[in-house]
Amino acid sequence: MKMKISLHAKLTALTALAAVLILAAGYSFKDFRAVLFVSGVVVLAAGFLLSRLVSRRITIIAKAARAMARGQYHCLYMRTGDEIEDLADAVNEVSSQIKARIQEINTNESRLEATFLSMFDGVMILDPQGNILLMNQTLTKLLQITEPVIGRKPIEVIRDQEIQDLADAVLHSEQGLKFKEIQILHPQERIFMIHATAIARDGKPDGAVLVFHDITELRKLEQVRKDFVANVSHELRTPMTNIKGYSETLLEGALDDPKVAREFAQIIQDDADRLTQLIDDLLSLAKIESGKIVFEKRLYDLKAVVDAVVRDLTPQARKFKVTVQNTIPSPVYASVDHPTMTQVFFNLVDNAIKYNREDGQVTISAREDNGKVIVSIADTGMGIPAEDMSRIFERFYRVDKARSRKLGGTGLGLSIVKHILQLHGADIAVQSEPGRGSTFQVTLLK
Repeated sequence: MKMKISLHAKLTALTALAAVLILAAGYSFKDFRAVLFVSGVVVLAAGFLLSRLVSRRITIIAKAARAMARGQYHCLYMRTGDEIEDLADAVNEVSSQIKARIQEINTNESRLEATFLSMFDGVMILDPQGNILLMNQTLTKLLQITEPVIGRKPIEVIRDQEIQDLADAVLHSEQGLKFKEIQILHPQERIFMIHATAIARDGKPDGAVLVFHDITELRKLEQVRKDFVANVSHELRTPMTNIKGYSETLLEGALDDPKVAREFAQIIQDDADRLTQLIDDLLSLAKIESGKIVFEKRLYDLKAVVDAVVRDLTPQARKFKVTVQNTIPSPVYASVDHPTMTQVFFNLVDNAIKYNREDGQVTISAREDNGKVIVSIADTGMGIPAEDMSRIFERFYRVDKARSRKLGGTGLGLSIVKHILQLHGADIAVQSEPGRGSTFQVTLLK
């Protein structure tokens, strides 16, 4: 191990050296003043050289410290064997620790920033004056914000007074958390559940955090559920009321009139059939939506599938005086689940017959295009108004409610069609012109 000699020891040695020189010179020179002068020169020269050396090394350490303050970290190599070496080692150790701490802080900051920016919920952070400090990408995308937001008030960016009021309330309140459901209309309608909480530092308010939970789809689903329950209740109530009313009339004496009894019995049977169809459609839709339906997709000749559907609907077509033509060439193959695809074509052709005009036509055709098969069901019926086109696949939605109920429709047929095709990875499109008919196009994979 290398022995270290302190500066104090070096200076002491230098003084001792000077004393030895004086004593030695005293024996050689008789003039004491000359001896003292020579010794002083030697001591001063040695001291000057030692101070220059120490000053130079301290200057190097000072430069390294200033560089450290600028974020530049250098290792000092000084093997002087004294306090200068200890000081250099201490500066190296401090430099290494600061560098490690800064790297750790940068890493944590990067992780925090990545987490903040990638959060599913929108986040806004405010300073004590209520100005925006940070806003993550989720919130800027949800609100379609393209302008700078830092340093501005929430109302200047989002233009919603309720959000500004919530921010102000949490900034000037001692309560830890506030939350409120707020609907925003601009730039598009969205519903947020906003949780706002104050940030405290040393017991004093130091800003606020607002977390925006987008519950737009949840509220839409809740509305769909409410509409569904209301529609099911209505659809069940009407035939049940008829069945109850006519059966009570029969029991009260109408059975004695054969003509009236037969008419009422027929009405009861029709409403019972309507209830049965409604329940069957509801069960089919529930089974499809639950994912419990088992698909066995194989290649089938679509002409044969549609021929069977047309054959089953022939009595219906005769009743409505509608001609049905299957012009699909044979064979045209597609990979489908036979039972559910049969249900798709049955519902589409059945609607084309029911909502056609008297002496109208239904034409089923198909063509192949880039590995796909496009099946078209065209009718010459009443057509669909443009304002109804976007809603015809909704459950219980009817274009002509009075005619649909009269024909025994449940309003679930097209919704079932859409769900089945989605499970097939297939598409459906509609072209229609009021008064001239509609064409439904089903695109299947071969």
